[in-house]
Amino acid sequence: MDALNGTERQVSTNSMTALTVQEGSPIITTVIPIREEFRCRRAWFFYHDIRALVTSWMPLPVFLAWKLLMTGYIFVWLILHIVARKEFEVRWLIYMTNLAYLLLTIGTTAITLLTIWYTLIHYEFPDKLKSYMPRLKGTTQEIYSQDNLPWFAKICWALYLISTSLVPLIVAGYWILIYKPCPSLTGNNSANLTVNNPTMIVNTSNETSATPSTGGLGNIGGCSEPDVYTIHVHGINLVIFALDIIFSRVPFQFMHFFYPIFFMVPYVLFTVIYWGAGGLNPVDNLRYIYDTINYGDNKTAPLYAICLMFSPIPMYFLLFLAVWLRDVISTYISCCFRDMTPADEIKVPDDITVENGTEQEPESTKL
Repeated sequence: MDALNGTERQVSTNSMTALTVQEGSPIITTVIPIREEFRCRRAWFFYHDIRALVTSWMPLPVFLAWKLLMTGYIFVWLILHIVARKEFEVRWLIYMTNLAYLLLTIGTTAITLLTIWYTLIHYEFPDKLKSYMPRLKGTTQEIYSQDNLPWFAKICWALYLISTSLVPLIVAGYWILIYKPCPSLTGNNSANLTVNNPTMIVNTSNETSATPSTGGLGNIGGCSEPDVYTIHVHGINLVIFALDIIFSRVPFQFMHFFYPIFFMVPYVLFTVIYWGAGGLNPVDNLRYIYDTINYGDNKTAPLYAICLMFSPIPMYFLLFLAVWLRDVISTYISCCFRDMTPADEIKVPDDITVENGTEQEPESTKL
């Protein structure tokens, strides 16, 4: 039974699965047939219903409030991070973490602006949304093959997908490859390390702080202690990303696995060019950006660089499985609450029913 107007209709198609259609229902599934995921056309950013990008299982105003809060939070921390590393100047951009966080800010801002646009259209000009919703005509495959996204929605989706796909990779890479905790040092050991590493700070209690004077970024003296900004861009952002994945229904299609590489490959090439040109990092003024890809002294740096270029692929597959599981669970839950079978739910964009692939007028309009 429909929650808004109490009507429900069964739509039969020429395909093997019947579509359960509810007029006015805010629910739309993003679970598509598995074989449809592997079609080459899905390598492009097309989708049959724009609401998959801008709606949630939550009420639309609540979801919009979450998007605004999330985007504002990420933007504020971006500014704070830049200010905290102001001594880096333009070299702030040489770090993969900073570039990825900047891209994350752009991607979340883009999808939030798209949500604002949809909310305004939804409440003020609902008739204009018909062109962005699926036309229930033909087989199930033909319905899923429709492309009802405007060009700006495709751009917002691409930015969001690429930027969010990098978040787990950046976080895992930092804590596994870069982070090296500093032991608590006192006495002669701290004095010796201070002579060898003048950037370490010695306090009056004869204890050495392992935090570099540059603000906690990097690997000085064989160890590194993250400050609040480093923890935020290598941890808190992952929590925010996970919550947004749970709250939203933005699809992560299987054939989009190669898009995050468009960020990683150019970055790795940049590290090679930067090293070849004699560029120095702003933390300790050495000729590398990260110690793991120090092409001059680290013999395994080329191997790390190759792995880094293609590391987004397995990470994206894990995200694809997580999002697919989210969609399956949400679809079954919505069907259970509505006392329906777990079939595909698609909102009817107008007063049209479909029987055996042909359009029919609703009974209420027949003379």
